[in-house]
Amino acid sequence: MADCYNGSMRKQQEIDEGAGGAARRYPASNGYATTREAQAKNAALNGAMGRSTSQPETRHGGYDDYDAAPAYQESAYEAPRRRLSVGKASWIARLAVLIVFALNVTCAIQFILYPVESAAAYGLPRTQEAGAMAAGLGVAFLMWNVTYPAVIVSPSRFRALYVVVLFQQLVGLVGESFILWRLYGTGLGSGLMAAGITRFIIFDAAGLVLMLVAFIVLAAAMRRQRQTQGAY
Repeated sequence: MADCYNGSMRKQQEIDEGAGGAARRYPASNGYATTREAQAKNAALNGAMGRSTSQPETRHGGYDDYDAAPAYQESAYEAPRRRLSVGKASWIARLAVLIVFALNVTCAIQFILYPVESAAAYGLPRTQEAGAMAAGLGVAFLMWNVTYPAVIVSPSRFRALYVVVLFQQLVGLVGESFILWRLYGTGLGSGLMAAGITRFIIFDAAGLVLMLVAFIVLAAAMRRQRQTQGAY
């Protein structure tokens, strides 16, 4: 009986010593001294009884010691608040279309008010006939820009008209590029006419990219708004 008692005391002493060593290896500064001590005692007890000690150590919350807790997930209400709203996206689109519209109208007015000088800038003779052609081109510019004001007022409401504006800009860019290609084919690619058409191509390409990017931003903002409203 005394031998059994002494054997039990020795095992308990071994368990306590093992727990003390574990506590020294994991000081209280890590905030889990109590949990570490309990785990060390259980491990020593399981080892003395022949049990497996392969269970992974865990900390408060049930996460593995070397794995980070899952990242915070934004709710459907919180996420859009840090993204671009439909109102701000509309202002971006409005500004992009307004810039292109203002430059187009300025060019059109110049062709109408100063037709002879405008014709001469493209290598045409300073005649009334050439001036009439330049003035007609200015009127065509104004007709082209009739669709812009509605989009400037409300890009989100007149989104279909916005698409029409983009196609108008694309048609102008393709047409001007074709005319310039024909000029190069006839050996007139180094004249004033070719230089003027090149300027139109650069302007129309930049305007198309500007308005297209603004349209994509607006469409994305409107889609997020619909998804957020659908979440409720």
